[in-house]
Amino acid sequence: MATGLEGRLEVHVHWDGERIVSAEPRSARPVDACRVLVGRRAEEALAMVPMLFSLCGRAQAAVAAHALAAAGEPQVAPLPDRAVAVESVLESLWRLLHDLPRALGEAPNIERFAPVRQALLASLGDDAAFPDALAQLQALLEQEVLGSDGPGPDPDAHAAWLTAGSTPVAGWLGALEEAGFLAWGTGATPLMTARPGREALMRLAERLAGEEGFAWRPDWLGRPVETGALAARQDEPLVRQLRAARGHDCATRLAARLVDLQLLVDGLANHAPLELSGGVGLGERIGLGWGQTARGLLLHRVALDASGSVADYRVLAPTEWNFHPGGALARGLEAQPVDDETRLRRGVTLAVLALDPCVAFGIEVERPRAAPHGV
Repeated sequence: MATGLEGRLEVHVHWDGERIVSAEPRSARPVDACRVLVGRRAEEALAMVPMLFSLCGRAQAAVAAHALAAAGEPQVAPLPDRAVAVESVLESLWRLLHDLPRALGEAPNIERFAPVRQALLASLGDDAAFPDALAQLQALLEQEVLGSDGPGPDPDAHAAWLTAGSTPVAGWLGALEEAGFLAWGTGATPLMTARPGREALMRLAERLAGEEGFAWRPDWLGRPVETGALAARQDEPLVRQLRAARGHDCATRLAARLVDLQLLVDGLANHAPLELSGGVGLGERIGLGWGQTARGLLLHRVALDASGSVADYRVLAPTEWNFHPGGALARGLEAQPVDDETRLRRGVTLAVLALDPCVAFGIEVERPRAAPHGV
């Protein structure tokens, strides 16, 4: 995972030997890196965005294009959602096939993933090649991730899928469930609405432009919220029932990611409207672009001057919602029982991966110092 301009996330865990006292995500992400776009012509700024934000670069470019188009830039056309969907699928597959086994101390399983990724990315601009690349993806999903029936329509079927372990991913998740790790991460952080409407987007854009620090610590009606696959797919039957039965734990979040994967690939295969990105005009030469990425809601707000150059550029990324100091990770780990540091690190790693930061991360464990003798 690249660090560079993307920065890094450090999770400071305070542990008393029996439970996690608190967890503090500390982000070193340069959220104001987009200021280098100020003064650039719109087309130049658009070309720079994927270089500034290498992870989810296609989604970043799509959202930037929507923002510029909504600001009235005639030379910029919104990008198709196919690229956003493919990138989201590939990012989720990397987490499942590379990072998930590593959380178990096992070797990653990406031998079949690499050629599928290459074929999909090469076919994005080639309608003739895309069906074959998509067929390769569907085969990979069935054999390595979902199996023939997927993760199931309800919690009982999902539990049976985990127990059967018919694919490598199901086997890894089943092992994590048996070891108790999938129950980690449950907290009271509310979910962002599945599809924020125009008014909500306009309000977020207003706060992004007008409130110092909002891009670092965003809130929704005064509270941090969770974004990502769980929020986007919260109304799907399996996800809704798992939420009711287990809350927002790692099992529910990872099941939502599997549901999201299946729905995105089905949408690509059926040529269905994906509705993963769009734009909102905010006034004269000001526009907002939004996108549902693998990690959650991404916003770009841009203001252009009279010459068509960028006068102001702001980005609000999913990481700042989910890894807010009072957000889903922090609340989900608080008071988690654990009496072994190796187990603690594995559980925290899984909780972070289930929320999926777009940066590399580290874990620092701190134990309270013993009180002086006689105090």
